[in-house]
Amino acid sequence: MFTIDDFWIDAGWCGALGEHKYYIISTVEDIIENYAFNHKKRDKLKEILLKLFDKSGDDIIASFKKPNDMPNWKWRLITESQLLDEHCRSKHFTVPYGNEAKHCYLLLVRNPWIGYDYHYFLVE
Repeated sequence: MFTIDDFWIDAGWCGALGEHKYYIISTVEDIIENYAFNHKKRDKLKEILLKLFDKSGDDIIASFKKPNDMPNWKWRLITESQLLDEHCRSKHFTVPYGNEAKHCYLLLVRNPWIGYDYHYFLVE
């Protein structure tokens, strides 16, 4: 079984927000780099691709049931595609340390500057 966590890559630290930064897998190159040489991840990718033969991406998302322990911000990233389109051109976002994170910041630019609020967007 794959999870939303399988679709992002650790991208270091965001000093402006003091949180871990991640990169959303979004290109063929990202897929090759992060799945091709890792057998465990490659099996997950195969599962995803096989699902796309039977259903569209929109149908898969529409049938997805939110687990009770999933934070609201993850649910919103799955179901509200405009959040990424409008506020995450860099494909980078931050999450406070720990699995119980209650929010994330979508980064308009890859490395936001301290004090430039328009560089990031809070999702709760």
